[in-house]
Amino acid sequence: MTTFKPVIILGAGGHASVLIDALQQSGRDIMGITDTDETLWDRELMGVEVLGDDEKIFNVHPERIELVNGLGSVKSTGARQKLFEMWSMRGYTFASVIHPKAILAASVKAVAGVQILAGAIINPHTIIGANTIVNTGAILEHDCAIGNHVHLAPGVNIAGNVSIGSGTHVGIGSTIIQGVTIGDNCLIAAGCVVIQSVPTLSTVMGVPGRVVATKEG
Repeated sequence: MTTFKPVIILGAGGHASVLIDALQQSGRDIMGITDTDETLWDRELMGVEVLGDDEKIFNVHPERIELVNGLGSVKSTGARQKLFEMWSMRGYTFASVIHPKAILAASVKAVAGVQILAGAIINPHTIIGANTIVNTGAILEHDCAIGNHVHLAPGVNIAGNVSIGSGTHVGIGSTIIQGVTIGDNCLIAAGCVVIQSVPTLSTVMGVPGRVVATKEG
C-alpha cells in the first residue's frame, strides 16, 4: 500500500478550493495552506488552516511533505511556473492531484505536479507535463503531448495527436482539432476553435481560430 506524505497548498484562492476538494476526496492529509495575503492568515478555507506566508514551508523538511500549486491562471501560466520552479530549486517536490472522478487510460503518462480535475477524460498514449492543469471536464483524445506548465481550462476538447507547448493557456470551452501543434507560451482564447497549427508566443481567438497577436520572446 502506497503511503502519501501530507501536503501544503500554495495559495488560498478559488483554484485552491477545487484542489482541496480533490485532495479530500482522495484521502490526502492537508497540513495547511500558505498565502501572501496576510488578511487570510489564521483563517480557514474549506476547513483547512491558512498557516501564513510561504516562508512557513521552511518549518517542514522537504522530505516530510509535498507541495500543491494552488495558483490558477486566466491568461498566463507564468506565475504558476515561477512558483513551481522556485520551490523545486529549494528541494521540495510537488504532488500530483488527480480527482477520483477523472478518467485516465492506463497508458497515460503524467509527470509530477499535474492536476487532473473532476470529469476530465484522458485517452491512451497521452503525455501530461509537469505542473500542468487539466481542469474540470476537459477531454483529451489519444496520443496527445501536453507540455509543462500548461492550463487546459474547464470544458476544453482536444482531438487526437495534438501537441501543446509548455506555458500555453487554453481557455474555457475551446476546441482543438486533430493533428494540430500549438507552440510554447500561447494564449488560446475562450471558445476558440483551432483548426491549424499555431506558432510559439501567439494569441489565438475566434471560430475558426486566427492569430491576432504575437508576444515578444
